[in-house]
This record gives sequence, structure tokens and C-alpha cells, in this order.
Amino acid sequence: MKKIFFLAPGNSIHSVRWIKNYEKDFKIVWFSLHPFIDESNELNQSIEKAYVKLSPASFIKCLLTFRKMIIFHKPDIIHVHSLARYLVPLIATLFMKLPSLILSPWGSDIVYSERKFINKTLLKIFFRKANLIISDSRHISEKCHKISNSSRNKTIEIYHGSDPEIFFPLNRELNPNEIKFLSVRLLEEIYNIDVIIKAFSIVQEKLKNKNHKLTICADGSKKNELMELANNLLTPNTFLFTGRLSQIEMRNEIQACDVVISASQSDGGLSASLGESMMCKKTILASSSGGENDLWITDGINGYLFDCQDEKELAGRMIKCTNIEFLKKSSQMNYEKSMEKYNLKKERLKMKEIYLRN
Repeated sequence: MKKIFFLAPGNSIHSVRWIKNYEKDFKIVWFSLHPFIDESNELNQSIEKAYVKLSPASFIKCLLTFRKMIIFHKPDIIHVHSLARYLVPLIATLFMKLPSLILSPWGSDIVYSERKFINKTLLKIFFRKANLIISDSRHISEKCHKISNSSRNKTIEIYHGSDPEIFFPLNRELNPNEIKFLSVRLLEEIYNIDVIIKAFSIVQEKLKNKNHKLTICADGSKKNELMELANNLLTPNTFLFTGRLSQIEMRNEIQACDVVISASQSDGGLSASLGESMMCKKTILASSSGGENDLWITDGINGYLFDCQDEKELAGRMIKCTNIEFLKKSSQMNYEKSMEKYNLKKERLKMKEIYLRN
């Protein structure tokens, strides 16, 4: 059985889910520069986990520990996720013969590297040394190519995908008098939740005889500010803040709504929450500046795109989504598209074959 050495954030649920996909097929060692979240304890107990804090004081210790672990475990593959920080331990291997090296840049990695000379230099060095670069969007692939020409012939696009056994549609009656809108992004400035609240207040003003609802999922540093805004602008008992949700709780909220909204200023590719919503057979309203939303959402066909800073435009799109026939057609299209192109099982099989070949 092949051994994979993952260098990935232990505090990220994305890391946990990625590793869980392959825990039965490979021997796994997981090295993290962040403390492991509780969800990581649900992984196979045979997985060896190591946490080493990276700081100026512990820099040398981190590199030496990583180097010793690579020498001891002799992995067949090193797979690095989140390159802005997690390329640093690889410095210890610059003069070693490495096993197959796979890099998975996250969207923030590329943005960060554009601002930081050291990070950009590390990306250039290890893009040259890498055997493969796994991107989850064309948008990220193109940014990698701009950083280093050597990445062009090494880049493969594999979507994170959604699990159809977890995210699936429920048959529910659509009520034209009570359309349920859902915000699925964190309560942070980059996701423009305030724009969604302001847009919904316009919808309420224009459709006073309706009882449409808005649920705002997740948590974040802007929570109190956004709750105050909602209390000031929206009709009482028409909105709800759920707070932090588990994956299943989020799935339940998606299944219970009619339209899912993302007003993000920027995404690497299709956000996981939108992919999950499509798989739950929901109509999507997504910002036109959000990564690759335009590749997944055809305006007026299976949802609508809008300027993420324009609450009036979003309100107009929300009102269009009170048309029941449009909701039925667009949601069915999204379900079919996600099952074909964003299916975790299909993407997992592609990645498993890559691991076996390298």
C-alpha cells in the first residue's frame, strides 16, 4: 500500500475531508503547522498526525522535524495543501531527493503570493520541483501559470466536489407567497452579507403582501454588526441567524430553502457551499466576481449573477426567483450539472488514480 505524506492545515475541515477520502486506500501521515480540529479525531486511527508550530523562534525546529519525518517514513508521495504557509517546511528538503511531489494551491495562496516576495519565490521554486499541481478551478490554474511557466504542463483540475450521499434533494412544496432565501457564507467582510440583508429589505418593501424569509447561516467577526443591521431593516420574524453549523446542519438548512445566495467578492472557483446547494437541487444567486460562478451559472437559466456590491440588482434577482416555474427548471438543471461535474465520488476516483500513478 502506498504511503502519502500530507502537509496540510490541521485546523481546516477541508483538510480533514480530503484526507478522509483516501484513508482506506493509502497509508497516511499528516503534518500540520496548526493545531488539529476535533473533526480530525474521526479519521482512521492508523493515521499518524504531527503538529509543529511555525514561528520565528521554532523555524529551525519545524524544518528539522519535517526533514526527520520524511527520512523516517519514506513516503511515496508528498502532497502539500495551502501553499502560502505550508511550502515553508519543504525548504528542509531542497537538497534532498524528493518522492513524488504534488501541490494543491488554495485561492488565498495565490492572492497572498502576489503581495509577498518570499512566498512568490517559494512558489516558483516548488512549482519547478513538483510532479503535479492540483487546482480546483481554471481561475487558479491560470494564476499558477502566471507565477511560473513551469506549472503549465503539470496542472490538473480536480474539484473538491460534493458527496451525493450527504447532499441530496428533498421533495418540498414551493410556496409563491413564502420563498425561503439562504445565505451560506461566513459572516466576514469579503462575503458581503450586508448586501444580502439590504437587498432582502428592498424585496420586503416591494412585495409587502408576501411572507418571504431569509436565513443567514454560519458565524464570523461581523455577526453582531449584521444582526443589528437586520434588526433595523427587516420585518421581525422574517429572518434568522443560525450561528456556526455542522456539515449536516448546513445540509438541512440548504434542503429547507428555495434559493441560495452568495455575494462573495472573490472565490478561487465554485465555492463548496454553492456546489452542495446545487446538489441539493437549489436555484443559485451568485456574484459575478466570484471566481468561476459564470462557468456554473448561466444568467437567467439556472440562476442569476449580480454585482456583489449592488443590493438593488440583487433585490431584482431575488424578486425574479419568486417565479415558481423558474425555480423548478433552474433547480433541476443545477442538480443535473452538479451530479455530472461536481460529484465527489467521480472527483475522488480521478485523484485516487493520480495517487496510484505517481
